Amino acid sequence: MALKVYIVEDNSAQRAILEQTITNYQLFSDWEFELACSTGSGDELLEKVDRRNQWNVYFLDINLDEAADLKNGFAVAQEIRKFDPLGFIVFITVRSELSFLTFQYRVQALDFIIKDPNVDIRERVHSCLKTIEQRLDLLTTSQTLKLNTGNEITSFMVDDILYFSSNKGHILSLHTK
Repeated sequence: MALKVYIVEDNSAQRAILEQTITNYQLFSDWEFELACSTGSGDELLEKVDRRNQWNVYFLDINLDEAADLKNGFAVAQEIRKFDPLGFIVFITVRSELSFLTFQYRVQALDFIIKDPNVDIRERVHSCLKTIEQRLDLLTTSQTLKLNTGNEITSFMVDDILYFSSNKGHILSLHTK
């Protein structure tokens, strides 16, 4: 299962660092992270986001260039929550004093990373991705049905199972989405 990652960062150099950090993390991960959209515009992200994907990851700058975008990162996060209540949101900003606003906007951010020379942003992003993996491992393990299909064990997401049936020979068939 691929986790789609979305980045909104109006500084192209910092956006490139985030992209590279996520790409590097992917090399050592059991999960597949797909960089679905990396942009300087919250509006563009909202247009391009895959609303059907079960788990998305969002890295959002809070202060976006107002000439290019009408929304700040908090407003983008509120829009995201309307269609993706389970997505993982990480704010990245230079404005540490805004951290308390994550609670006022009620968007349930996973992390609030400060762009500061004393903060290792790569390490913090890796830590966020690791936390996401751990949470999803718990979710998918508890929501997975494992069946012995003769010579192998196959896992199925419980939400994807439509029904079971059997024929006259009592052979069980699983029907999924």
